[in-house]
Amino acid sequence: MPPRIIQVFEHETLRYPGQRNGVAFTEVDFRALVRFNERHRNRYFTVLHQGVRFSQYVGVVQVGSLTVEILPKADRETAPGTEAESQACWQGVLLDMLRECRLLRGVASPAPLHCPPGSILEAYLDAFLTETEALLRKGLVKKYRSEEANQDVLKGSLQFSRHLRENAVHPERFYVRHQTYDARHPLYRVLRGALQLFPRLTGQPRLVGQAQRLASHLPPTAGERVDERTFAAIRLDRKTEGYRAALDLARLILLGYQPDLRGGREHTLAILFDMNALFEAYIYNQLKGVESGTVRVEKQVAAYFWENKRVRPDIVIRTLGEKAEPVTYVVDTKWKALRQPQPDDDDLKQMYVYNQYYRAAKSVLLYPATRGLGETHGSFRLGNPFLSDDPAKQAHGCTLQFVQLVQDGKLRKDLGASLLKGILGGQGAAG
Repeated sequence: MPPRIIQVFEHETLRYPGQRNGVAFTEVDFRALVRFNERHRNRYFTVLHQGVRFSQYVGVVQVGSLTVEILPKADRETAPGTEAESQACWQGVLLDMLRECRLLRGVASPAPLHCPPGSILEAYLDAFLTETEALLRKGLVKKYRSEEANQDVLKGSLQFSRHLRENAVHPERFYVRHQTYDARHPLYRVLRGALQLFPRLTGQPRLVGQAQRLASHLPPTAGERVDERTFAAIRLDRKTEGYRAALDLARLILLGYQPDLRGGREHTLAILFDMNALFEAYIYNQLKGVESGTVRVEKQVAAYFWENKRVRPDIVIRTLGEKAEPVTYVVDTKWKALRQPQPDDDDLKQMYVYNQYYRAAKSVLLYPATRGLGETHGSFRLGNPFLSDDPAKQAHGCTLQFVQLVQDGKLRKDLGASLLKGILGGQGAAG
C-alpha cells in the first residue's frame, strides 16, 4: 500500500469524512489521532466534532498507515501561490529551521520547493542512519560490564548463595559474577532498537535496507525495553561523546513510538516541536552568530521578582562599550501573525516588567513578518527609576519589530547582523 500522507498548517482544522492532498481522512484516522492526543494529555491539538484543530506544535505524527505533517503557517502569503507550493516551501523552511537550531543534523538541506510529502519523518530517519553509519565506520566502543552466569570455570567472584541454589547437583559448575570488556552495552541496545523499528515507520526501501544492514553490524542485545530510564542511565564520557547526536535522534524515534498492543496497525510515532520555542531558538542562534567583543547575547536570563517566582525573557542583549555606559535590551519572540501593530496587553505588561528588572530602556517584541506591518515603537507612561536618578532620563518603551523569515522560498540564514542593528539602533524593520 502506498504511503498515506496529509499536510496541514498549524492551527488548521482537519475533519472527516474529507480529503487533504488527495488523501482521505477517515473516522478510523480521526479516532486514532484522538487516542494519541489523549495519551499526551491533549497537548497537541483540540478535538472537535468530527475533526481536530491543530495547535502550535509542528512536525510529524504517524498513526497507523496515515502520516500527518504539521507545518508552520506564519506569513503564508509570501510563499509560492498554490497550496501545494506553499506547503512545499514551508516544509523546507521547517527542515532548515530544525537544522539551524541543531535539532536535525547529518542531512543536507533539500532544494527549495522539492521536498516531497513525508520528508520530515524521512529526514529524521535518514539523519539517524547517517550518524549511526559514521559511528560504525570508526569502530565500536568497548566498555566493561558486569555479568553473572553459571560457568565451568571459576572466574571473578563466586556468588555463594546462588551457587548453592543452582549447583546442588552440579559440583563441577560455578555461579560467578565477573567483568567483561566488550561492545555489548546500552549504547548499542538503543541504536539497534531504533534501527529495528524502521520497517514499521517507513516504506522507503533504501531506508529500511540501510537500517537492516547497520543493525547486522551491531552486537545482539537482549529484548529489554528501551524507555526513559534506559537513556537516563547512559553516561557519556570522552570515548562515547561522539554518540550524542545519534542517541538524541534515537531518543526521538524510540520514545516517540508507541506500538499497537492490540495487534492492529494503529501504532503511533510523533516528532513534534513547539513552534514558539523553535522560533526563539532560531532567532537566538542568528543573534549569537554576530556577537562581538562589545555586544553580548544571552538567553533565558532569570531574575527573581516575588518569593521563588522568576521572570525569564527569551533573549537579553548587552552592549559593553569601553567608554559608554553598558546598555541592556530585552527581546521576546512571539510566533504570532499580527494583523495590526497592536500587541496583546499581557505581552506589553510583560515587557514593562522586563524593563524594570533588567534595567532596560528598550524592550522588543519580535514577530514573524506580516505583509503591510512595519516597526512600531511605544513609550510606557511610568518611567524606569533604575535607568537614572534624573526623572527626565527615565523614559523607556517597547518596540514591535517584524522579521522576514523566507526569501526566494527558503529560510534566511543571514538575519543576525540586520536583526541586531534593528534592535540596537531602533531604525527600520528587522531583516
